[in-house]
Amino acid sequence: MRVIRHEIIKIWNLRALVIVFVLCSLYFFGANTPQTLREIREPQGAIAVDYLRHIKPYRLEQILCRENNEWMRQFYSGAIESEDLFAYAAEQRILLEARIDAYLAADLIFAEHGIFNNEDFWNRSLEADSLWYRLFTPASNFIGRRHDHLNALELNLEYFNDQELVRVFSANNLARVNRRELTERQHTRIAEVLENEEWHSELHGSIFWNFTDLVRQIGLLLIIASLILHSTLVTNDRICLHH
Repeated sequence: MRVIRHEIIKIWNLRALVIVFVLCSLYFFGANTPQTLREIREPQGAIAVDYLRHIKPYRLEQILCRENNEWMRQFYSGAIESEDLFAYAAEQRILLEARIDAYLAADLIFAEHGIFNNEDFWNRSLEADSLWYRLFTPASNFIGRRHDHLNALELNLEYFNDQELVRVFSANNLARVNRRELTERQHTRIAEVLENEEWHSELHGSIFWNFTDLVRQIGLLLIIASLILHSTLVTNDRICLHH
């Protein structure tokens, strides 16, 4: 025990502790750890609240909607089989915007805000999040999400050629849609989550990833501190050997 106590005294000396404190403090602020802690306590502020309140249940309902999954399967299958993706995207936009116009014209809530067609929606819907999220509900057959898929296709066409996109759609997008086919047990469980509003207690994604980043930062701090503290033990022993 006397030997162990003597070794601990050699490690925990004032000079080494000061060095550890200074370097760890520099790393703590240099790695922006305070910001990581704030984002864990308040994940993305109001954006996170809106996400949980609006988008999450709609995403679960979208997973349950076999009609919407079939639309996505046909959308990506059509893109894969298309000889001209630009023409395909233009055709899909005409069809989708016609459906959006029909939905907006029939929805009294949009009419109250002076929105009767697709052009009105893009000019005025951003003034109220509730109108934006309304296009992501089952009532609209998830037109908002379908619009997102179409926008992603057109954006990708600006950076990738037809052959590359067809390969990506075959390997990733269409495969992902096919994996969404639920078993009856999965379908029942997700329906229960929606009915009981269990999605309220789900951990927000930014909390998970920020906490993961925090653990990584703390791990590096511990490694730095351990190296500095043990370096004094090694150097002192080497000095004693030379003498």
